[in-house]
Amino acid sequence: ESAAENSANFECTSGFDQHIWKFAQLLSYESLAKLAYLHAAVTETIRLFPPLPLDPKGVLADDVLPDGRKLTKRDLVSYSPYAMA
Repeated sequence: ESAAENSANFECTSGFDQHIWKFAQLLSYESLAKLAYLHAAVTETIRLFPPLPLDPKGVLADDVLPDGRKLTKRDLVSYSPYAMA
């Protein structure tokens, strides 16, 4: 859906709403990509409050990790995706 199609469903009830709507029309993917501080704030927020802090995995069969740790069937292994990136 384009912004023009969305505007048909949006009703500005005050001058403030109209001001916000005009500002929103100026935003695009290219303009958002130039907002370095916004990128830093979002990245830091995700670092501090990750959407998936731990990703648990169940072991289906006996196995050995690359560091030599032995896993047995029905063990649970959890890792942090943030720490891996």
